[in-house]
Amino acid sequence: MALSLERALKTKVLADCRLKAGEQSLKNRITWVHCGDSLDMGSWLKGGELLLTCLHGAGNDKDLQLDFINQVYQSGANALGIEVGYYFSKIPPHLIEICNHLELPLLEIPAGKPFVDISQNLLPLIIGKNDIEKLCQTKECLRKMIAEELAEYILTKKFAKASLLLDEISISLTRQRCNAATLKFQMLQILQVISWSAFKICLNSRQTFRFQNILREKIQDFSLPDKYITFVCAAFNDLISLFKVDSDGEVSALDYSLKYMVENYHQAINLSEIAAAANLSTSHLSRILRFELGMTANEILTQMRIDAAREKLFYENIPLKKIAYQVGFNNVSYFSRVFKKETGFPPGEYRDRFEILKT
Repeated sequence: MALSLERALKTKVLADCRLKAGEQSLKNRITWVHCGDSLDMGSWLKGGELLLTCLHGAGNDKDLQLDFINQVYQSGANALGIEVGYYFSKIPPHLIEICNHLELPLLEIPAGKPFVDISQNLLPLIIGKNDIEKLCQTKECLRKMIAEELAEYILTKKFAKASLLLDEISISLTRQRCNAATLKFQMLQILQVISWSAFKICLNSRQTFRFQNILREKIQDFSLPDKYITFVCAAFNDLISLFKVDSDGEVSALDYSLKYMVENYHQAINLSEIAAAANLSTSHLSRILRFELGMTANEILTQMRIDAAREKLFYENIPLKKIAYQVGFNNVSYFSRVFKKETGFPPGEYRDRFEILKT
């Protein structure tokens, strides 16, 4: 199914948006709503999309802005929406000119308008209510496979079943139609579930932590994460293979400290409490964490809290203040600053990058 741009512009959610170019192409059929700013955005699209962007990739560079629009057009996108307020207060003439030349409809989106609102309102009109329900069920099924079944297999040391489930998850990820931000999140969630489960039962914590951080960086650097699904899932299986070797190994003070942190990150814990759980002095624990993991206890806790916040932002439509408190921050402003520092986006904008369909 698809939705004409002409009909889309008559919806309440686009009432405050203005068509600035490409009026001759109002009959274009929108097959999906996508969000993105990457300079290689064209390679992420499959044709027929309404692309929503802030132009963060191009920034103030006029040539990069024009190249971005050319790529989007060449990819087959049927409309482009640009949020103003970041690099200009209104759509500049050079962008209107190129879109008119390409006959590409260009919408001016007001500053601060959540992209997720546009997606949630237009997608049911594009693919139909029944398909929306099926898609929500698919997402919920995938969440259950990762957060519940995969975690349970590792916690109970059923590593063979965990590996088989990863193969199923890989197939499910491949079949999904979602944006790059969503796919990256799901890869990071799998990594988090595997690592945290290992920490909880003291499985090779040092190697798991190091492996986790290396793979985390690789996933975050992917410009086309859908090309690396098989590679990432193979890496996850390699990590699980480490657990098989160490499943009956001696539990170290580092194991105990990471176990305590992953089980209590959402509370106001301090270095003394973590050290006591590992039966160490605070100075000794600090040296171990620095030497073995290259991080302080506070840095590790922050990483865990941000990972937990990512998951809540993806799956739960609850206020940012509530999320901040649930993951261990006692101040929402501080949480927002730390989250932006770690992810590159404020929490609200991070949430808006996902094409999430909530029932």
